[in-house]
Amino acid sequence: MLQIMHDKMQGWVAGIIAGIIALTFALWGVQNYLHSDSEAQVIAKVNGKKITRLQENIAYEQLKRSETIRLEQTFSFDQKAQVQIKKTIRQQLIKKEVISQAIANMGLDVGQKQLWAIVSGLPIFQTSGRFSPDYFQQITERLFYSAPVFLEGLKSSILQAQLEGGVVGSAFDLPNEIEAVKKILRQRRDFWYLIVSPERFSNTVQVADIDVRKYYEQHQSEFTVPEKISIQYVELSSGDLHSKVEASEEQLKQYYQSHISSFSTPKKWQVTRVLLPLPQMADTKALVNAQKKLSQIKAEDDLTKIAGAQIAKVWLTRNEAGAEVATQFDKLNVGQISKPFRTKDGVSLVKVLAIQSEIAAPYSAVVSKVKQAYKHQQLTQVFSEAHDKLVDLTYTNSDSLEPAAQELGLKIQTTGLVTSAGGSSGILANNKIIKTAFSEAVLKQGYNSSPIEIGSGKLVVLRIKDHIPEALLPLDQVRATIVGKLKTKEMQKMAYDFSQELLGELRKGKTGSEELAKKYGFAWNSIINASYGQHNNAQLVEAAFDLTQPGSNEVSATVVDLRGGYAVLQLTKVYESQSTKEATEKIDIVKYLPERLGKFDYQLLIDGLMGKAKIKRYEEAEDK
Repeated sequence: MLQIMHDKMQGWVAGIIAGIIALTFALWGVQNYLHSDSEAQVIAKVNGKKITRLQENIAYEQLKRSETIRLEQTFSFDQKAQVQIKKTIRQQLIKKEVISQAIANMGLDVGQKQLWAIVSGLPIFQTSGRFSPDYFQQITERLFYSAPVFLEGLKSSILQAQLEGGVVGSAFDLPNEIEAVKKILRQRRDFWYLIVSPERFSNTVQVADIDVRKYYEQHQSEFTVPEKISIQYVELSSGDLHSKVEASEEQLKQYYQSHISSFSTPKKWQVTRVLLPLPQMADTKALVNAQKKLSQIKAEDDLTKIAGAQIAKVWLTRNEAGAEVATQFDKLNVGQISKPFRTKDGVSLVKVLAIQSEIAAPYSAVVSKVKQAYKHQQLTQVFSEAHDKLVDLTYTNSDSLEPAAQELGLKIQTTGLVTSAGGSSGILANNKIIKTAFSEAVLKQGYNSSPIEIGSGKLVVLRIKDHIPEALLPLDQVRATIVGKLKTKEMQKMAYDFSQELLGELRKGKTGSEELAKKYGFAWNSIINASYGQHNNAQLVEAAFDLTQPGSNEVSATVVDLRGGYAVLQLTKVYESQSTKEATEKIDIVKYLPERLGKFDYQLLIDGLMGKAKIKRYEEAEDK
């Protein structure tokens, strides 16, 4: 417990990094989607709910894609890193499912309005300081599979934060707990250790062929190469059609005349607006009273003296005024006053003080704007016509892109091979493309796809070029890998068993620590004056502080799993630090004890939920 608390005290920066990692996993949200009915695809179940290999692969590819974007270059993990990262991803998906189910059982929830308020406030989805729906769609489809997956993951993350906040916020400490922490923080400990490495047994372990074959047969998904495809496609882009749009002087002048209002200063009204504020849910009596009060106002009255009213004198165009006020403009001349009318803010009336007619800008002053607008209109028309031709040609010639490419002057492009998890760059990073390419009509029946919008003014039609079905690698090709795994596992077991034998011999008290190390040819190591939470040899120091103080005839020792070997450790001495300053600095940490205890309580809650959950892993050997 104390080590967990200490780790949490090492600074908020580490906490933020951990939070970002946790949010990354939370934002994947893929466990609520893409469920497969095939048992072969299931890698785990949490209380009966499936977690699939596809989810794991998508999460892995998303991580790669994020790193590619961050590094601005194609990114890949080496084979060893891939195995470890996928194990971590799998465990995170299991843990997140356990927490999500617990939250659902507790009845916690986040409303859609609250969720969208959070989303619209995230800078990643904003342009020029304002939320952009288009940008939101692009980002979520690029990084998080789809917008619904992102929203589901964000909701899950918020709910988990609520749960953690509730547990941490309710924690408190007792006097005896504070004293126990102070005592540990003042202590120093001496200990010795030796390390039993699995490599010690490398020449002892032999792997039988029958064990290799058994492992291969029981873990075929580990040696299965996923289905892959390559794509042929044509891309229709409005940006490539500019050369087909010409604009003569006559055409520009005709466009100017037919759209003259677009190049004019709009009509304006100078008005005094009177508003009696009322909430939208105001009762009928309040509304009638407000209307009655304003209906008594005459055009010649001093509008600034109306009690309780908000007065504004402004110039407004029709668009600036809004529909409610602009409707009144059509009924009034200069000097006239409107009847009271209801708005969302209350009851209003307006008096027209002056009217400025629409002023058309001369053609010569706006010719560049006219040309731009005309070309945009023509480009939209040309693109629409090209789109219709593309649809017709790729549908009537559903087994080829050639007719469409020749008719529209498009280049047929190809991609490399890709799995259903998608690629990390280019067109293969677009989720719409991957989903369409692996659809029944395109992949199984061999048809051209329908046009896919991949950006503003950009359409793609694709078909399958190459298809490599899922395949199991032959045993001879993976034999060395299996032998290595089985040998490593057996070496680790032998190292653990031997370290336990050494621990038992040490605890009998007949053999001293230095003598024991010498007897079996181990290096004898000692650490003096270790303090709780120090960074050097942190794992060994933590284990030393977990041991009870040794007695005169009692050996205090343990075996420490070093994730690559085992340390046999004996605690030899416990005493208090003589540094008053250091002790004072460490005891200051106690001020934050309630929060740290709360975080520890939350971790205990999660551990409890994980322990109670019925978790079935279908790849157990990979987790060992």
